[in-house]
Amino acid sequence: MRTLLCHDQASEIGLLPQEASGRFPEFARVKESIDRVKPRSIADCDVLAWRLSQIAWAPQKGDKPGAETMLRAIAGEGADERATLALSFLHKAAKSLNDDSVTDVGPEMIWRHYQSNSPAPPSWKEATDHYVSAMNEMYRAHDRAQVRGRPWLRYYTKRLEFAVEYLTCLEAVRAAGVARAAGDSEKQVAQLEAAVESLYNGLQAFSEVARDPSDRGAIAVLNIYGYRRVKDELDRLTQ
Repeated sequence: MRTLLCHDQASEIGLLPQEASGRFPEFARVKESIDRVKPRSIADCDVLAWRLSQIAWAPQKGDKPGAETMLRAIAGEGADERATLALSFLHKAAKSLNDDSVTDVGPEMIWRHYQSNSPAPPSWKEATDHYVSAMNEMYRAHDRAQVRGRPWLRYYTKRLEFAVEYLTCLEAVRAAGVARAAGDSEKQVAQLEAAVESLYNGLQAFSEVARDPSDRGAIAVLNIYGYRRVKDELDRLTQ
């Protein structure tokens, strides 16, 4: 009997997209005991769920099904290679984010960075670069994909676009906090304007592909605790 409950995601990623099948080798070792996989937040676990189904209910197909097999079925040949490469960049981005303050979900999720007096750490830029690479590869996959696979790929391209804009927003908020501490009001306002623009663009991209209550809830949280608080502070300083 399969009775083991597994968590598919690293809790430190928060609302950002991730490649959940990175934990596949761990799950594969205990495949006979798996009952269900429980996502901690937004469930980016399509690939992981497919790979687990192959080893748990179709063992004759082998114990090492690759993500490219599923992606080929969804998007077609040619597109699957680009999508697989995108997932590898997504996994690298998740590994780069070892800062809990980036992925905190709650009232202070963005405001805490404004209160900080230190600039964004280099790991944020590294993660952003990986998200950009993943997004570009997903767009290439989308352009090469068969019609049936394009909605699935578009969902991830827009989620990745959100990730890039969100991290860009956090970097700007950090810079605004540093400027505030230094008494540089002009730079403070400029960085808050950049943060508002980035977060708006990110939420717009996310909302274009929101497909379930999890997505819509994430957008609501980001609006209330992120966009509105930064916009209100910007309005206060520019009145």
